[in-house]
Amino acid sequence: MPSEPAAPVILRYEHTSDLDAFQSVFAGAFDIIPCRTDEEARHRIDHAPQAPAALVMIQPSLRNLGKSELLAQASNAGCFRILISDQLALDDIVHLLDERVIDRCYERPWDEKRLRTDLFTATMGVGIRDRSEPAAHEAPAADHTESRPLVLIVDDETAATKYLSKQLLRMQERFGVRCAASADEALNILRNEGDRIAVLMTDQRMPGMKGDQLISELRQSYPYITRILTSAYGELDVALGAVNEGRIFGYEKKPWNAANLRPVLEDAIAQHFRLKAQAASRQVQTSSSFQSSRERRRTRLMEALADPAPQALATAEVIDRFLSTLETIHTLNPGKAHLRALELPELDQALIRGLRVEVTSLTSPENGTREFHGHEIPAAIPEALATLLTASGLTTRSLEITESDQALTIASGPDQPLRMYSHLLSPLTGVSNPLLEQQGALLALFIWADRLGGHLNIHGGQHSFGLTLSLPSRKSARSLEDHNA
Repeated sequence: MPSEPAAPVILRYEHTSDLDAFQSVFAGAFDIIPCRTDEEARHRIDHAPQAPAALVMIQPSLRNLGKSELLAQASNAGCFRILISDQLALDDIVHLLDERVIDRCYERPWDEKRLRTDLFTATMGVGIRDRSEPAAHEAPAADHTESRPLVLIVDDETAATKYLSKQLLRMQERFGVRCAASADEALNILRNEGDRIAVLMTDQRMPGMKGDQLISELRQSYPYITRILTSAYGELDVALGAVNEGRIFGYEKKPWNAANLRPVLEDAIAQHFRLKAQAASRQVQTSSSFQSSRERRRTRLMEALADPAPQALATAEVIDRFLSTLETIHTLNPGKAHLRALELPELDQALIRGLRVEVTSLTSPENGTREFHGHEIPAAIPEALATLLTASGLTTRSLEITESDQALTIASGPDQPLRMYSHLLSPLTGVSNPLLEQQGALLALFIWADRLGGHLNIHGGQHSFGLTLSLPSRKSARSLEDHNA
């Protein structure tokens, strides 16, 4: 299943020094929304385009935190709440944690590694177990029906599944039940409620797709759903084959007995949460390792592309602004292959060589100028814009052009974001021409904006970004050309 966008982190701070310290460490890894007051933070929780994953409060005093409307609102919104303070009293912290006013508490100066791990876990939508929650191998006993894990029973004998469902629901409150009469109906339920389904129990003999075929179909798209095969015909060869290949958790012979099935299903649900917790832990560790290793690539790129290196593409300030912009564009999560690739100097060398070729061709004065909406601008700018648009399946008609006496402004449409699925600082295992063309075009726009006294603003998103390029008016541009000549 495609990964969901990483949710933002709200930072509630009181002193600018705390904001600067926090952003210097975490700005490259997380989408941080700084808020100076409780009112601003509460507004952000309610009106942010994407629900925040975490609230970090850097608070000198713990006074009245138990009555904090901000913390209460963050809790209701599902935010993970982290408190950082330098006036900690053990009794107060125990009370705040026991009453679930906060989820974590750190003393200043904070432990960077532990805080980074908490934030990675929260923003990836994994959820972090606190002191009152069950261990990772246990299924949570939810208070609300909507939050309970689900067991999906697939069998074309609808009367039997409905009867079993009613019995199971009457016997316990830890999980809910969904029923499907065919594999197609089961797949439709999975598309709508796949995040909640912990166990799939399917009959082997059904019209159309057989049970073991349905199980195989789910392995890639729903790897954490625990799978159970059932049959009334004692098809032991099918069941053993599925067990040996790791495709199913167990085999249950029909007719079903709800009392006997209940502990089996509860064990299967526990296995589901065990698998998810293990995967989440691996992803947190990989993401944390990738972030620290990625800093080395950033340093290599800065040294190779900026002054005082020979044949520098641009000033260090422009290159730094370009790389910082890339860090705001979230792409796929890293895996072990990406960590190995980060250690290969050959990959970085290929990126640098390819980027130089692309940017040199787009920033050469020999390319001349051209008319663009009544303004004379370097010909490379429309060419770079066309490259970015084409990579997103868009045309120049999606651009918004505004003019004034002082400036020409070119912006991507708010409803048609530009797409970027990978970039120089994202997880990579190889270098492709489309990647180099897109990265070269974006860097060329940064360079031209700097040369012409303009400004390029990028709004990073999940696999996407928005762009606003402001350039001096035609008269200002010609004056600058005459001055350079």
